[in-house]
Amino acid sequence: KSFEPDQELLNLLLEERTKIAAFNKMSETDVYDDKVAGYLSKMKPRNKETLAKVYGFKKENIEIFGDYLIRFITKHLDNQDKK
Repeated sequence: KSFEPDQELLNLLLEERTKIAAFNKMSETDVYDDKVAGYLSKMKPRNKETLAKVYGFKKENIEIFGDYLIRFITKHLDNQDKK
């Protein structure tokens, strides 16, 4: 179960990427590309250690918006658990 891609999360990550890019004045591809969004939706990182292991996720981005992204993913997962 844990490594199935979460399609709903993937869609949310792709939407959120636009906001993260705008907020941090980065291009969307510098935030993460579609492939990395796919890895994020599979690994579902809830902490920076896991986020750092996501293949292709830029280490410098952990400092820029890592905490935000982890909160975003955790909130989604917690909402799913309630369903």
